[in-house]
Amino acid sequence: MTRMNLLEFKQLLIENGVDSKSLLIAGISGGPDSICLLDMLQKCGFNFIVAHYNHRLRKSADADCKFVRELALKRGLHFISGEGDIQRLVTEKHLSVEDAARKLRYTFLFEQADKYNATSVAVAHTADDQVETILMHILRGCGLDGLQGLQLIGFTEFHPTIALLRPLLPYWRNDILKYCQRNNLDFVVDASNLEIVYQRNRVRNELLPLLERYNPAIKQHIFQLGEIVKSDVGFLHIETEKELKTRIQREQKGLIELNVKNFQSLPLSLQRRILFACLRRITGEFLELDFRKIEDIRKFIQHPSRSRSKNLFKYVLIKLHNDILQFCDSRYEEEYLDYPQCEIGKTNYIHIPARKFLSENWIIQSRLVNAEDVEYPSQIEGKKNIAFLDAGLIRNRLLIRCALPGDRYQPLGMDSGVIKVSDFFINKKIPKSARFLWPLIFHQKDLVWIPGFAPSHLYRITEKTNKVVELKIFKKTETNY
Repeated sequence: MTRMNLLEFKQLLIENGVDSKSLLIAGISGGPDSICLLDMLQKCGFNFIVAHYNHRLRKSADADCKFVRELALKRGLHFISGEGDIQRLVTEKHLSVEDAARKLRYTFLFEQADKYNATSVAVAHTADDQVETILMHILRGCGLDGLQGLQLIGFTEFHPTIALLRPLLPYWRNDILKYCQRNNLDFVVDASNLEIVYQRNRVRNELLPLLERYNPAIKQHIFQLGEIVKSDVGFLHIETEKELKTRIQREQKGLIELNVKNFQSLPLSLQRRILFACLRRITGEFLELDFRKIEDIRKFIQHPSRSRSKNLFKYVLIKLHNDILQFCDSRYEEEYLDYPQCEIGKTNYIHIPARKFLSENWIIQSRLVNAEDVEYPSQIEGKKNIAFLDAGLIRNRLLIRCALPGDRYQPLGMDSGVIKVSDFFINKKIPKSARFLWPLIFHQKDLVWIPGFAPSHLYRITEKTNKVVELKIFKKTETNY
């Protein structure tokens, strides 16, 4: 698409899931690009709200807001506006003015979209913006994903289900200016676009003119490069998802287990993409990962440290157990830090008496005691991290593992029948984030104790019990360690 065509514009939006019933939030700054977007949306009959964010970065900011408000009212469109303290965000988060402005602007737009139940947020990025973005990514250092540049439609860190739409992305800025001229559209001119203090403006006003001296069609070629790369990345994404389905053993909030058996035999590109995808899924963020970070994980799989664990970020940890690579997010671990935990994917055994680690921070201890020394109903109430079992029913060592689908339990007091462990956890209001690390204690095929609760009814102590197995779990930081 080169010339502004209303029919093609409307078809483009319809193909991307936008119709007359959909509500859009249109980010309108007042510049020619956004005014063109407003005009085309209205002429094509789309349902949208005009949203303006006042960055308060220049003297004309209030006048620009007034211009957009009056234009919206004149056209009978709903208008909303917002503003924020960009300088404060720059200071507190150590961001550039550009990044801080973008963060506040998009936060506002998506908050409004959520408030009004809009399906997407539409902004007025053009083909020129695409070229500038790709060049900025190259200058910063990027892989194939960075060479794609901006997406016509996609999801961002600002909202998981409301899409960001760029319907003017196929059009060049010159075409938009001609459209505004043909349709007698007034717009405001942002003088700061000429200031080379901002990186995008330096790329636009210094680098691109220099490159055009070498090749007058450089912008068209860079835009075409982005389109070619998008096709290749789309194919790689499909292959990555296929491989992920076979390799992810378990995925919960705050933890992903990846089977890395024969991982090195995969194509190098696929290895990197799988690791990147796991990091994206574990944190739920749109991470800016450099090449070295992914390579660090690959090298760790080949040659793990002595501790077999490694910190990637201040909150992301990886651990390697046999062929299972765990991605752990410590921000979610805080939710269940005080709950019993054992190592995922690992089966442990404990003899009587013995003491061993369930996980890095939790310990289990077993010992044999006389029945008369047991404070019998303490197994029911009070000391939840201690259980007493009839030693006469226990023939050998006890098995320790995390819950598996189909596990069932007969808790103390249930004379007959069993309950699914998953239902037991739900009844006890155990957070999902804690359940998958919770240790279960088995004797042969019988689940004899879920730590934190009463033991199994089948292994309870009675008047006939002579010897008792005492099981106790505690943190290694506790005084009894």
